[in-house]
Amino acid sequence: MNVREAVKWLSAELEHLYDAQTSSAIALWILEWITKKDTTSLLVKAHEHLTKEEENALSALLKEHLQDHKPLAYIFGSVPFLSLDLTIRPPLLIPRSETEYWCGWLIKTVAPHKPNSILDLCCGSGCIGLSLAQAFPYARVVLGDISPEACSLTEENAVKNSLTSVRCILSDLYKELPLEMKFDLIVSNPPYISLKEWSTLDRSVKEWEDPRALRADDEGLALLKKIITEAPRWLSPAPACSTVPQLVIEIGHQQGAAVEDLFKLAGFSDVIVHKDPAGNDRFVTGRLVGVS
Repeated sequence: MNVREAVKWLSAELEHLYDAQTSSAIALWILEWITKKDTTSLLVKAHEHLTKEEENALSALLKEHLQDHKPLAYIFGSVPFLSLDLTIRPPLLIPRSETEYWCGWLIKTVAPHKPNSILDLCCGSGCIGLSLAQAFPYARVVLGDISPEACSLTEENAVKNSLTSVRCILSDLYKELPLEMKFDLIVSNPPYISLKEWSTLDRSVKEWEDPRALRADDEGLALLKKIITEAPRWLSPAPACSTVPQLVIEIGHQQGAAVEDLFKLAGFSDVIVHKDPAGNDRFVTGRLVGVS
């Protein structure tokens, strides 16, 4: 089987899960990983045959992905996120494109104001906090997660991306943070999927990713409520004239109104429910009222 034939075969197999355009893109991504060659090299030499070992690896990979429903990120063992190359392994949460979108937005939004201290709660692989640490190398960045495996992976990814000054704390939200800590910015992608919605998710999610990183009680709002309600205690005073968000949280697409109310009840102003590129409510931002 040559490269051209492999792309055609892979694309056809992947169309059981994806549309044609996505299948073609993933086929090339898989071949890059199997052959250790970039797309340009593969297309230039599309007539060249794969080795028997490469063909066997392709078959094994497809079985894992299509029959065992194993996510490609777990198969490859890494995922790109903005400018980071993140190691990822089951069952830790796989960073999503929606999170990458708002993290990129946040970096552009707060960059002129140079935050000096940042807290990332429910950090998982570290994708958000480490991206902010990379964007703002002068800032003190603290990441926290209740999972020892998540903290270990975050530290591993920090070293992998040469971000050695960050700190990861094993903590149930704010509980284990040193009391003297204050932050200019708190960010979080907490579990927010309701038990009802969990039952509708794809097998690649339910059978592989840790439900503790995705699922929450109280219609998915349980942890969102805790993070928002307790955030003012951990935020540094901001200038009254500032419009820079101090709290940024990812939400489910049906939670915008409820989370907006939670922000306001906790004393936040300039509360905005932002949409993702698909037009769904995806994250909420706010700053504290009356802080000077």
